[in-house]
This record gives sequence, C-alpha cells and structure tokens, in this order.
Amino acid sequence: MSDIANRLRARRKSLKVSQEELARRCGWSDGQTRISSYENGRTVPNYSDIALLARALDTSAAYLAFGSAEERDSELAPAQSAGAPHLEYGKAITPLPGTDSTSTIRLDNELAPKADLAKCRWFRITDTSMQPLMPPGTAIFIDTSDTRIQSGKAYAVDIGGLIWVRWVYQLPKAEVRLAPENTAEWGDHTVGADEQEDFIVLGRVVGYSVLV
Repeated sequence: MSDIANRLRARRKSLKVSQEELARRCGWSDGQTRISSYENGRTVPNYSDIALLARALDTSAAYLAFGSAEERDSELAPAQSAGAPHLEYGKAITPLPGTDSTSTIRLDNELAPKADLAKCRWFRITDTSMQPLMPPGTAIFIDTSDTRIQSGKAYAVDIGGLIWVRWVYQLPKAEVRLAPENTAEWGDHTVGADEQEDFIVLGRVVGYSVLV
C-alpha cells in the first residue's frame, strides 16, 4: 500500500468522513469505488485528484502527496544538521553545466546524498516556486542518472533552456505535470505534446541545503 493511500485513509477517518461523503465532496460520480481504489493502493491518484481530496479533507495537497515536512525532508536527504552547514569536507559534487554555479561543493560524508556522487550535480534554485521547503539560494543536488519519472518525486527539468525544480507527475498520453511547493504564487504546468521536444529531465532531486 502506498504512503498516499495510508495518509488519505488516516485523514478521512480522523475527520469521520465516509468514502461516499468524500466522493460527494469531490464531485465524483463513481463514488466510493474511486476512493476505495485510492485507499487500497490499487490506483495512485494524479495531482488533480490529490488537490480535490485535500480540499475536501481540509488539508494540503503537499501533505497527501508527500507527507509531513519531516517526511519530505527525510525523503530528499537535506544536507543540513543542527542548524550548521556541513559543506566543507568529504565527498565532492561538481556543478551542473549551464547554471551560474561554478564551484565544487564538498559534503560531510554523513550528509552526502543517497546516490552515486559521481553522477550527482548541484546548482542553486533562484525562484520562489519551491519555498518554504527550498527557498531561493538553496543548493539542489540531483542524480543525473535517475531521469525516469516516478510520480510524486522532485526533479530538475529543462524546458526550453530554463531549469525548473518541481514535483513531477506522469500523466496519460505522455504528458507530464510539474507542481510547485509554493502554490500561493505558482501554478501547475502541464508539459504537452507541443513542448516535448524542449523538455528534458535533468535528474531526480536527492538532496538540498538551505545553508549554503
């Protein structure tokens, strides 16, 4: 059973909402069947459905999709500890070509990303789309060998020469949805057939540091 299924079921039960009532709140004609399928892990909801479920359950889409801030931080292995930066010794990560980042970063071995560091690259995020989790200036570490999309994971992508960091979802018909963390200022973006030639997955986000 997926983590999304567990969080969805737990949140619904904590509010004492039936599957039928939840489906009604979401406006779904297939009623209990869809909710049951999501909660049993037989089907993984797309981001649009997650957003509807979140509103119906008075929670955030980010929580249903990725868990608490602590869970998301653990998943992404942030390079920070006890409020002090650990970017001076140990294993090195070279910058991602085509970015303003030029220096090799050295990470404390304990805080190095959980990936093959020879295939990792780093760069700084410059916009507010992923705050408060990854505010502007955050160092992002990506595994350039991991470019096969796993829905709900964070990736660095290139669209027409611009690098974005987003939560990524694979949609039907080879379309891809890019979802920001900061939904108050940024919206989702769907990469359709007309953008596929200009769309490149650079790598999965395996770590970050807001202390650089």
